[in-house]
Amino acid sequence: ELNDTFSVAKQTSALKAKMEVQLERDISLVSHKTAQNVSILLSKILSAHSIQWLC
Repeated sequence: ELNDTFSVAKQTSALKAKMEVQLERDISLVSHKTAQNVSILLSKILSAHSIQWLC
């Protein structure tokens, strides 16, 4: 009985650790994509401004 409880606890903590790792990956992926999008957006804004300055 005690052994079963222990193995369930081990599985639960392993699952929790897996989920946390997955979550961290997802967050870093999202923030990386956001950073890329922001830099693309900034370069578009800057190029639009420089075109206006040239005109």
